[in-house]
Amino acid sequence: MRRSPAAGQTCGMSARFRALVVGAKLYLLALLGLAGGAGVLAAFVPGFGLGAVFLLPPPILWSRRITGLVRDRTARLTGIVIGEPYKPAPPPPVPQPDGWYRRDRQLYRTARWPSIHDRLDWLLGDNATWRDLTWMLTAPVSGGLIAIMPLLLMVAGVVLPWFGYLWALALVPVGFFIAPAAVRHAAHLYRRMLGGPFFRADPATTQADRHPIREWTGDALQPVVKLGLLFLLCLLGVPVAAATILGLLLGYGLGLFFFVPWVLEDLRFLADWRRSLARWSGQGIASPYRPLPLLAPNSEGMFQVGRNLYKTRRWATFAVRSDWLLKDPATWREVLWRLVDPLVGGLLAGVPVVLVGYGIWGLVLPRIVHMVFGASENDWYGAIAGVTWPAIPVGLLFAWAGIKLAPWALRVHGRWTRVLLQPSPGTVLAQRVEQLTQTRADATAASASELRRIERDLHDGVQSRLVAVGMGLAAMERLLDTDPPAARELLAKTRESAAAALRELREVVRGIHPPVLAERGLGDAVRAMALDSPLSTTVTVDLPRRLPDPIEAAAYFAVAEALGNAARHGRATKVSIELRLDGQVLRIAVTDNGQGGADPDRGSGLRGLAQRLGIFDGIVTISSPPGGPTELIMEIPCASSSPRTSTS
Repeated sequence: MRRSPAAGQTCGMSARFRALVVGAKLYLLALLGLAGGAGVLAAFVPGFGLGAVFLLPPPILWSRRITGLVRDRTARLTGIVIGEPYKPAPPPPVPQPDGWYRRDRQLYRTARWPSIHDRLDWLLGDNATWRDLTWMLTAPVSGGLIAIMPLLLMVAGVVLPWFGYLWALALVPVGFFIAPAAVRHAAHLYRRMLGGPFFRADPATTQADRHPIREWTGDALQPVVKLGLLFLLCLLGVPVAAATILGLLLGYGLGLFFFVPWVLEDLRFLADWRRSLARWSGQGIASPYRPLPLLAPNSEGMFQVGRNLYKTRRWATFAVRSDWLLKDPATWREVLWRLVDPLVGGLLAGVPVVLVGYGIWGLVLPRIVHMVFGASENDWYGAIAGVTWPAIPVGLLFAWAGIKLAPWALRVHGRWTRVLLQPSPGTVLAQRVEQLTQTRADATAASASELRRIERDLHDGVQSRLVAVGMGLAAMERLLDTDPPAARELLAKTRESAAAALRELREVVRGIHPPVLAERGLGDAVRAMALDSPLSTTVTVDLPRRLPDPIEAAAYFAVAEALGNAARHGRATKVSIELRLDGQVLRIAVTDNGQGGADPDRGSGLRGLAQRLGIFDGIVTISSPPGGPTELIMEIPCASSSPRTSTS
């Protein structure tokens, strides 16, 4: 039955009325988020400024309840689903056999502080936490303002005196008809901020579907948003610098030396954030600190630190930690950075942000408010030399200058961060030595484990088969003259035992280095593995040349373990494997449609895979949100396995 035009018009009218109500509800959610963001910022003051870090997890978790409510209500009101992007919570600390809890290279008697630090790393190291906070602080003037703008236009058109302002009545139908689009755009903005990184397009959206205006806006404002976040970190550096000065004065001035290690190490979180955010300017900055020396008791059960001996591990650990902090040049470069960065970094990040903010908020927006609402000119600034009309073009010029200046300022800001926070050549050498020491130990352990496996397989399988063949030949020699039929029967059994021994020996050799890998290369070997896999597997290979044998063997067994994990633990049905050679780096991507939730901290398989590839300076990166999909990316430098540097 065809619907009448009147019915369709009525349906459209009711949908627009409903959009006005939904926009008001979305704005109320934005105000609720602003209250939650204010609570989190209030906890940051004692948490970061006074070192009471144990106060940070509760408000952050509470704010996640608010954003969870916003995701749920947004999906119900608009039909736009917003997924939860949080990383899984860390497992509880596990004590060592001696009863102590170890975290990194620090020992604790109870699980309280390791658990607190794990939760802090989990919450503060998750980008979703900072996206939530950004949304809570900006939603009333971004997505929430977009949602309620049609209702504001209608109210303005009705409330304003219409005598002499007949044009204001046009705001009523404009606000009424744009209400559904405003609600839709506000919900999409909520999803981008609460469900993924800034300005990232939806996976189902192709490049051709992206609107050119939205694409330009995202590319233009992205550096400004990043500089705004960096500016907030520079402001956070002010109380950190004050705490650093106070701690050093108490430590060296009043003899309260236990404050010094706390100030030098526990306040490193700000520098670590800035190193990780330096990737916005091109590349990240590695940790510049020298490795913490290991602490082990001597033959008398005492711990030696320098020329001092300690009976307990607690004070020896404190002495090692203090000596390590005070003698590391990176520590004092970071102290200098804490004192100077609020000024230098704040100016570099703040100038473009102030230009854009002042141009829009201080010049353009006041003039619009004055023209629409008839507000008094003295209630707000926004005039140029006492004249109001140039405010809009000058404000747009300021905003344009800030947007154009932002990419350059972002690059210079990253260079400034690298000046004092990047590792020195000596630190890089010390870290490299420690890495090589660890990889050598891993290679030795892996080689010993492989030798034990081969010995076990030969002893339990092939050796017993060969012993049976020898015994069969001896018995056949005795029966050859007396009972030829029995000798022929025994000969057949001996032939079967020899064939079984040969098959087992080939399986052992295949476990060491598969023949198809040696004959046809890595690409064909992975394709053959995919044919034998119970999963639906697609393989994409872009390898223009053969790689060194150790690299091919390590990559082959890494892919085999990834396929096994996808089948056993991920409960996947489809897997895609991509092998590509980028210059001198072999990149392997294994993606499955399993249940996700894979975490290297919860199992030994992924850690063992990382250690195995670490022998070749390989890197393992995993993305496995709950519910899937799981993407495992392995990168192996091929240059490290040249004939002169190969560990084989």
